[in-house]
Amino acid sequence: MLARIFGLTRSVPDLRAAIVEVLSDIAGETLGRKAAECFDDPERFEQLCAESHTEPPWMSDDRDPTPGERAAGIFFQLLQDEGRSDVIDWAYGGTEVVHVIQELLRKAGAECFGKEELEQFTALAGNAGRGKAFAKLDGPLKTAVQKRGLVLAYLDRDADAYFPILVSPEVHAKWSKLRFDADHRIL
Repeated sequence: MLARIFGLTRSVPDLRAAIVEVLSDIAGETLGRKAAECFDDPERFEQLCAESHTEPPWMSDDRDPTPGERAAGIFFQLLQDEGRSDVIDWAYGGTEVVHVIQELLRKAGAECFGKEELEQFTALAGNAGRGKAFAKLDGPLKTAVQKRGLVLAYLDRDADAYFPILVSPEVHAKWSKLRFDADHRIL
């Protein structure tokens, strides 16, 4: 809220162009084109969700989405389907948290964590109680990812989980202060 008041974030003027550009920046033009197809044809997006056994929030509410909500839904779905984002449940233990980030590194073509790093992460989260491992590992994981030339960010999905994504510093700088609408941050 304060970010919006002080102009630290702003909504993009053209949602279709933004979703195509951000997904192209993150994962290539093929994903950008797929986003355009889904944005232009809501039935195509619903089909994609059905294939992934997911449902956009507005479907369960039996209503039409706002334009920003639709753009955000397409964005999240395509990133998850491509393995560019994943879910870290709030209750995950340290091994599960690290595994999610390790898979994102692999998918991004970056160097995976080495044995020494894995041992450090295990030691950090070793005695963490249920739901506490993420808090202990977030900073060290961000630092380790940054050493690989990437930024570990989290998608804003209004859920009791974290949705990590790895992007280049340039992509993060370009998109982290932009929103699909007042309720949906891009990065």
